[in-house]
Parts: sequence; structure tokens; C-alpha cells
Amino acid sequence: MRREGLAGAVVLLVLAATGCGGEADASELPEISGSFGAEPRVGEFGPLPDGVVIDTVIEGEGDQVGANALVVADLVSYDWAEGSPGEPVFSSHAVGEQVLLSTEEFAAYVPEGAGSLSGHREGTRLAVAVPKGSSESGPPDGSEGAGLHVLDIVTHYPAARTVEGEMRPVSDPDLPSVEQEPGSEPRIDVPDGDPPTEPVAVPLIEGEGPQIRKGDRVVVQFTGVTWDDGAVFDSTWDWGGRPTAFPVGSGQIVPVWDAELPGVRVGSRVMLVAPPEYGYGTAGGKESLGISEDDTLVYVVDVLGVH
Repeated sequence: MRREGLAGAVVLLVLAATGCGGEADASELPEISGSFGAEPRVGEFGPLPDGVVIDTVIEGEGDQVGANALVVADLVSYDWAEGSPGEPVFSSHAVGEQVLLSTEEFAAYVPEGAGSLSGHREGTRLAVAVPKGSSESGPPDGSEGAGLHVLDIVTHYPAARTVEGEMRPVSDPDLPSVEQEPGSEPRIDVPDGDPPTEPVAVPLIEGEGPQIRKGDRVVVQFTGVTWDDGAVFDSTWDWGGRPTAFPVGSGQIVPVWDAELPGVRVGSRVMLVAPPEYGYGTAGGKESLGISEDDTLVYVVDVLGVH
């Protein structure tokens, strides 16, 4: 599967230019008011801080975010305009779509020691002031990247999250079998026979949440193996069980996911078998993953949520 950072375009734009000095004083931030979950009100901007400032505006009381988590957040970003009130240049409220951001992505865009999403609780509002870009990977719009970013931590998917329920065995002996304990990577045993020539979707645990629709951003744990040797070529468990997310039905992922996941309910575990044309065959393989254009792929996917 092609892994996409769903916050990618937004986060690269608003946070990439944070590769400079240490944390500065929170008193250098403009006044930030308004209730959690609503678009904040920002007062007049003073001089731009010399370093990154991360301040807790509202202290949440929900579950604590740990390492390797995927955070669901509202994000509002402002250009830093000294002497002027803040005007949003991006707002998740305006676009109607929350940001999905891993704790590691956030840490990559702030200087070492300046701050982390890990340790904060759901319900927390953070203000992040970004100095003018000194990072080589500045925002793609070519701006200097100086700004203020207000992040509301709405909820999160912790590391090693898997779906709940009793897993049914795969009844067809010509298909791979799957074993998986809660909170652990699945073990996929591929049979010796030839793979199917059409895509296959086998429900292993049937969830009771909302159904996936085309256009949904789906949060998952997954492991993929090749049919020929059963070797793992891609897995969220390679990153400490950090959940990942991607859009379904947009053509940004392997075709079997686009074809077979719509209609699957949140809370489900499903095994997908992808013949080459439903994997990476039409793309000529995937060299970075060691996949040829002739490989049949097998995925086990836990559907944790949709956004």
C-alpha cells in the first residue's frame, strides 16, 4: 500500500519551517481565546519570537497521547503579521476536515526538545509559534513560513491498537490463513498453490461501526506479504504499531484497497488478496518494497476509524 501522510500537505505547509533554535517564552504569543473545538480568536501579534514557542492554552482531561500515536486534531494557522490581529490562512473548521497527524510527524517539524504531542491529553489546545524558515525543507508555497498554529487534540489512535472480537478462521484451504493476537502483528501463512486471478476479500472480524465510503479517510493497522514467499513487504508494525491513514477511492493506494474496502465497517478485520493488476502490476512493480509487476499480494487490515 502506498502510505500517504494525510496531514502531509497541511503539515508540511504550516510546520515544516521549524528547524531553528530552542523554545522561546510563551509570553511572546498573541492572546488566544475561545472554547476548545471551535475556531480560536487570536489577538494582535507582537514581534516574532526568535525561536519556536509551544504553549498549552487549554489543558485537556481526556486520554493521554503516547508515542507512535495518530492524533486527530483541529488546526488553524495564521501568518505572523506584527501589529495586526490574526487572520487564518488555513482552518480545518473552514474546510470541514480535521487533520490526522502522527506524534512522530509533529516531532519531525519542531526542534529537538521543543515539544511533542506525546504526553498531552485529549481536549488540549496547543499554540505553536514558528520563526521564519531556516529549514531546508520550507513550505511548498515558497514563503518564509513564519506563523502561529493552534492545534486542538480531539482524539487519538494509540500505538498497537487493533480491532476487537473473535477472529473467524479462513475456511478456503486455497487461501492464506491468519493468526493474530490483540495488539500484535498478524501472522499470515500463504498456501503452496497458485494464487487467485481475481481480487478476494475475506472478513475475519466483522465490525459494527460506520461503513467505509469512497472519499473517506480510513485509519488502519495493516500488514502486507507477497504470495510467492509470504515475506512481509510493508506493515504498520514496522513503525511500532503506529496507525496510519489514507483516502479510499481516490486512486492513491493499491487498487484492491479502493475496490474492496468500501462497504467494510469500522471495527472490521479483513484479508485482501490482490492479483498483480490489483496490486502494483500496472505500475510495473514497486522497487522500494521489493515487489515485481507479477507479484500477488496479501493484506490483513484492521479498520480502526473513518474521518
